[in-house]
Amino acid sequence: VGSASLAQVHRAVLQDGTPVAIKVQHANLEEVVSSDLCIARWLERAASVAFREEGFSLAWAIDEFEANVASEMDFSREAQNAASCRELFLGHQWLRDLVMVPRVHEAMSTRRILTMDFADGVPISQLCKAARGAHVPSQVPGAAGHRDAAGLVAQCLVDAFAAMFFTFGFVHCD
Repeated sequence: VGSASLAQVHRAVLQDGTPVAIKVQHANLEEVVSSDLCIARWLERAASVAFREEGFSLAWAIDEFEANVASEMDFSREAQNAASCRELFLGHQWLRDLVMVPRVHEAMSTRRILTMDFADGVPISQLCKAARGAHVPSQVPGAAGHRDAAGLVAQCLVDAFAAMFFTFGFVHCD
């Protein structure tokens, strides 16, 4: 279905017929990240020497990346975060009807494999383009005050992130 820097996502069907998305970490990812970090540190040291008088250093950024990439590569942590995020949105009065966080299949997930319900989706940019000027039916949750669907999508995004920041105190962007 897709591929990114850490993993590929495949569509599958469980024995009970449930469609799932299986995120599989790329082979040798830990070795590649380790090698990339060594190269980045070498380049940073060379740049620091070349631009010593300007006080140039990106060591802090590489340290930050190294600290965060380890947790990004642990899909069991992502599974816990997704499950927490799902529960938070399901408990939200308005957003539970607008934000869908797929259910994690913990028994079929590991540090390097994440299995979740498959959800068909549309990129937000494509949805907004298609919806620009389209009428929002009054029965759509949160439709009051929105003349077009693109405005409702934008409001939903703002509300979802505001809820994560200010209400939940927990932000999950995967």
